[in-house]
Amino acid sequence: MNAACAELARLGLTEVPVIGLAKEYEEIYRPGDREPLRLGLDHPAVKLLQRVRDESHRVANSFNAQLRLRRISESVLDEFPGIGGTRKAALLQRFGSVQRLKLATVEQIAEVPGFGGEMAGKLKAFLEARSRPAGPAGPAVAADAPTS
Repeated sequence: MNAACAELARLGLTEVPVIGLAKEYEEIYRPGDREPLRLGLDHPAVKLLQRVRDESHRVANSFNAQLRLRRISESVLDEFPGIGGTRKAALLQRFGSVQRLKLATVEQIAEVPGFGGEMAGKLKAFLEARSRPAGPAGPAVAADAPTS
């Protein structure tokens, strides 16, 4: 409640009424009051406040889940040509994360629907190149790559 009051004050919204509902005993706290208001667990006002609190938690949790999904869906795989949403989803479903995908063998990647040996090899090489730190002369070069 104190954090909410501070943020409202920062926004110049000091006239907005604020209360807090302590979860264990469902006590109602108001800014400036030392003692909570105790109405009883069966009081209609407490029931309403519980529903408001529970709904706000549900909305916040849904929003956080959407953010997690967005972070998962935006990945280094987006930079690899030939991988759209379906193939990316299949890879992430099979391996769980890009980090685990990087540890997979070409054969394991080729087992994913929509991938063959050639595409799996190219993806593995791409992921390995992206995993190597760039040296002072630029990006890393494979050990067997020809140099001029």
